Amino acid sequence: MLLQHWLEARARQQPHHPMIVADGQRYSYEHIDDRATRLAATLQRHGVARGDRVAIFLENCVEAVIGIFGALKAGAVFMPVNPQTKADKLTYLLNDS
Repeated sequence: MLLQHWLEARARQQPHHPMIVADGQRYSYEHIDDRATRLAATLQRHGVARGDRVAIFLENCVEAVIGIFGALKAGAVFMPVNPQTKADKLTYLLNDS
């Protein structure tokens, strides 16, 4: 089972069950799946296709999780990148991916 299919199944089985608790907020499987689906559609509208690489340039946060699942749902490969990465290393990472 692909990771994005696992999320979709959980969102169907337990839509209101919390998937993430962060900063005093609870984010349900349904919420994360819905946001990731919308992001995937946006990525595809902007030309992201199966096998493309998508850099997730965020700290550890709910939006990063949505970005990861959105990239997967779009058929892309995700690459998490810490925003504190220095410019020369960031250039290398992006060029080498």
